[in-house]
Amino acid sequence: MKDIKKYLESGILEDFCLGLLSDTQNEEISLAANISPELLQKIKEIEDSLIHFSTVETAPALKEKTLAVLDHLSAGESIDINNPRGIHRNSDLDEWNEAVRGLQPDNDFGALQVRFIKDTPEFQLCIAWLKNTLDENEHHPDEFTESFFILEGTCECNIGGQAIHLKAGDYLDIPFNTHHTIRPTSPGLGYVKALIQRKRTAA
Repeated sequence: MKDIKKYLESGILEDFCLGLLSDTQNEEISLAANISPELLQKIKEIEDSLIHFSTVETAPALKEKTLAVLDHLSAGESIDINNPRGIHRNSDLDEWNEAVRGLQPDNDFGALQVRFIKDTPEFQLCIAWLKNTLDENEHHPDEFTESFFILEGTCECNIGGQAIHLKAGDYLDIPFNTHHTIRPTSPGLGYVKALIQRKRTAA
């Protein structure tokens, strides 16, 4: 838990949310967030704050500099739906919604309907339409990592007893060894639509 405290107090989480860290640092913090609901919630709070501040009027020079950084981070982000890259916390909502436009579920599991857009032994990415609460057992580090990226609607994730509310454009890594449920809360929609990603972490 010493490392968790270091992340919470150092200011590095803000850089993480802005996509300014190296791949190694991003991986390190993502793994830490997978085992710490407190760290996961802090990341979500920072992301919400960044979204809020993005609506505040800023000086033209600062706004121009900020937009230049964001343009640089998103350069080359076009999505090939036939060979899609993985999702991450800086994934672009509009680009993903455009990429999956018109795709419908082809697997029906009752409360959950899915369409796989990539399915290999090491990596799975699917579109999911969740209509009722999904209750999942814990995932172990030697099985796979699981992540969500909300495309449409809203939901509440209960992770080890901690509720996290997600809306379109939000990303979440599911912590290892933690029971979790996902409940749609979309008013008038009847479901929440998301990308679900699973990556194997061990052979």
